[in-house]
Amino acid sequence: MRDLKPWELRLLNEREELKERYAKLGEFIRLEAFNDLEEADQDLLNDQAYAMLEYLCVLDSRVERIRA
Repeated sequence: MRDLKPWELRLLNEREELKERYAKLGEFIRLEAFNDLEEADQDLLNDQAYAMLEYLCVLDSRVERIRA
């Protein structure tokens, strides 16, 4: 693999960090503690998880382009 530019390294790091945060949020959503939250808070966390997934998909597409 060629040497990556600084912005490409930042992109890869951002993707990995987001992937970890998305996984942790998903784990929390499956816990009983999530069910103890008010419905509005549950809705907001579900919205956040969806937005994170959408963003992760965008980052994945960008990573694929730099690896091509």
